[in-house]
Amino acid sequence: VAAPVWQGGLVSGCCAALALLGLLLYRNRFALARRSAVLLMTVGVVVAVAVGAAGLNLGVHSSSLGVLPLLVCIVSVLVSVRGALWLAGGCGLLVAGLALAEHAGLLSAVPGPGGLALPWRVAAHVLLLTAGAAVGLILSRAIDRAMAQMRSREQRFAGLLAVAAD
Repeated sequence: VAAPVWQGGLVSGCCAALALLGLLLYRNRFALARRSAVLLMTVGVVVAVAVGAAGLNLGVHSSSLGVLPLLVCIVSVLVSVRGALWLAGGCGLLVAGLALAEHAGLLSAVPGPGGLALPWRVAAHVLLLTAGAAVGLILSRAIDRAMAQMRSREQRFAGLLAVAAD
């Protein structure tokens, strides 16, 4: 079922607003900290994905939902693991809401040829979100460990330099 023109315009408008927000954040017009800017942009992307999935009647069959686990991974590294877990939970609720709307007939999403049934699609999205959170946690820990080793080496070098200066 093709989406009406106004729905396509809604999705395009949402993407244009997201691009404008990204440009303003890049130019630092809001004087936000980097973590806050990343989080704000991530929420904007999630909203754009939700509008696209619902606005184009794609529901959980929308390929744009595949970006959500990547966002969870990015947030765990750039913002915090706690923020990533909250984002993963919110994205899970988004997928559940789309599935319920599709099941209730509010969205007329039709799977493609050989498409998976609705419960399998939801399970796949939940597994992907879980994998995104797990990979983000592993990356975050690895980066934290590398930064701690770097600080330790820097302190050791500074100590040696101080001894050499005396």
